[in-house]
Amino acid sequence: ERTRIALPRKPIVLAAVIAIFAAAATAGTFYAARGKGVHDPTSVRSTSHDVEHGSANPDVEITWSPSPDASGYSVSWSAEPESPDKAVDLPGAATGTTGHLRPGTSWFNLRTLGKNGRWTSTLHLGPFLILPDTVVPETSIIAGPKGVGTAVATFEFQSNEKSATLECSLDRASFETCASPKTYSGLTKGKHSFRVRSVDGGGNTDPTPALRTWQVDTRAPATRVTEAPDEFSRDSRFEFTSSERHSTFECKLDGGDYAKCSSPKTYLGLDDGAHRFRVRAVDQAGNADASPASRKWTVD
Repeated sequence: ERTRIALPRKPIVLAAVIAIFAAAATAGTFYAARGKGVHDPTSVRSTSHDVEHGSANPDVEITWSPSPDASGYSVSWSAEPESPDKAVDLPGAATGTTGHLRPGTSWFNLRTLGKNGRWTSTLHLGPFLILPDTVVPETSIIAGPKGVGTAVATFEFQSNEKSATLECSLDRASFETCASPKTYSGLTKGKHSFRVRSVDGGGNTDPTPALRTWQVDTRAPATRVTEAPDEFSRDSRFEFTSSERHSTFECKLDGGDYAKCSSPKTYLGLDDGAHRFRVRAVDQAGNADASPASRKWTVD
């Protein structure tokens, strides 16, 4: 009498396949099928990820040693092993590629086109487990007005995650995608606020946007010379003031350029002849007197 052997049902077969895959994955670099063609590359591996461990880094780098008989490669990433199409994605001299993967399990699939015009069987590398990115990025403002500013404000900012996108908001408006530096012009007098936040590739948004508040001052100070040389004089000493406290000053002699100065300002060793002195005040917001104070005199 013959003994009948009961065949395993599909769930049992599936469980066995899963167990084989899991065992292979924990053993290191895993191939579901290895190409046997003479054109197949060798030493196919990942330089950035280990199939034994999950990673939150979505950029998986793959490298291989090309075959001299390869004229091109077709590559793909998939949730399960698959055969790429027969379109050439990379030249035969290629030695690697990078995949930007979503959270979950992914496989790298590679098919080689030989110089004889034939495609080899597909090589599969994986599985790569990409973990969900749960780390929120942080954003910082590195330059911009503080306390007071003019009608034009420029901010520089950054995220601690290089690949994150940035979003800006002026005066509590909706956030919009932006880039550093960001300039706002035509600002009205009064209080303003600037916020910026970063959003990473995993969709995590900085819950505490970087914030900068300041007062816009659009009124320039007035400058007054309080002491100056006589019309004809060897003396070249000037004293001056501003209509706004804590202003700084910029002075100019004859046809020179404006340069920072303080009161009193004295010039020594001037040549005989006519000279002209100008001075303008600059307030804390950066507004400069558009009509500098001026004095003419002759050195004799």
